[in-house]
Amino acid sequence: MKKKPDYTVDPMSHENFNVPLWVVYGTSVYWPQVLCCRINASSGQATIWGYSVWKRQAGFQTLGIGVKDWAGRHAFCHFFSSQMRMLEYIEKITTPKAGI
Repeated sequence: MKKKPDYTVDPMSHENFNVPLWVVYGTSVYWPQVLCCRINASSGQATIWGYSVWKRQAGFQTLGIGVKDWAGRHAFCHFFSSQMRMLEYIEKITTPKAGI
């Protein structure tokens, strides 16, 4: 597994609740995957809400699971507060090295 980027954010920190975050995640087979999300803690448990279009309405819909449980299903999860930082990370991990 790759080293965690220095500019990731802690999704469980109160300052990151209810603001757009981008998460790069994956399994040992399928990665990287990207999700725009927000963390909502109004129910007493921090739950992850993904941004999508559902019934022709764009917005954040609950994934119906706590952040820790959701993250535990993946080999890695890196949360970013900046879309640009997330894209820089994707570029870094998906660009072939010389000689490959």
